[in-house]
Amino acid sequence: MLMTMVDTKVINNLTDSSSQSCYVCGAKPSQMNKLGICQKLSIREENLKYGISPLHFKIKCLEICLKISYKLQYQKTSLRGATAQEKKEVEDRKTRVQKKLWEELGIKVDMVVQGTGTSNTGNTARRFLKDPKKSAKATGVDEKFIERLGTINEVCVNET
Repeated sequence: MLMTMVDTKVINNLTDSSSQSCYVCGAKPSQMNKLGICQKLSIREENLKYGISPLHFKIKCLEICLKISYKLQYQKTSLRGATAQEKKEVEDRKTRVQKKLWEELGIKVDMVVQGTGTSNTGNTARRFLKDPKKSAKATGVDEKFIERLGTINEVCVNET
């Protein structure tokens, strides 16, 4: 695996992959929470030559933890078909998690930054992954899961 700075959009074009699916194994969003299905998918070896971006990987680790946290009580990746009450509860939880992360780690997450996108930067992700105990306390996501993502990130970044 090569750690590269090639954007995922470019890789999706090169591999004829959907932007919603993993270009390495082809998993669709509806399959990604189903470990049994993901384990049966075959790796597209030829796509590994494009590598993954260490910066993007770190930010995506943060973002997946946030998405899990916001929807933890529903255990769904999508709220299509959800009631207005359910959507409000997820939005309220998002606000609480954002506040807790600010209090615990001094990081602002999922906030729009004028002209640059969101506050989810490499530095924000680094601080989140560096302290799994506080990150888990603030998000409700399993501490071991966050710790393991941080370990994978460290191994990959240090290999480059």
